[in-house]
Amino acid sequence: KDLQQEVHPFVYTKIIPRIVTDFLNPPPPVDSAKQDVPIDVLVIETAFRSLSYIFQHDSDMLISESKKDGEEPCLEQMRIFYGQTLGHKRDVVRRLAAETFAPLVRKLKSDGARKR
Repeated sequence: KDLQQEVHPFVYTKIIPRIVTDFLNPPPPVDSAKQDVPIDVLVIETAFRSLSYIFQHDSDMLISESKKDGEEPCLEQMRIFYGQTLGHKRDVVRRLAAETFAPLVRKLKSDGARKR
């Protein structure tokens, strides 16, 4: 509750990219030849819990943003991140991603914005 509005400038540039890229899609080790990196379920759950907390307290600002002035609100900037998580090869990541991003999509007013 202390940092509700102060973190918003960093949501798209620092916070969400770090969670999605480093925790959920870690790069393979240099010495492995295309071998999957094991991901701890506790790390995955904590990452999505953090995203849920950010979305819960910053949802009004995330939804009210639009790409251009005069357009209806959408989650266009979030598409990169939920695309990476909903298309993940691990089932647990896809399931938690759907549960995390669903409340944001439900808050969108129009069906057109939801389809995007």
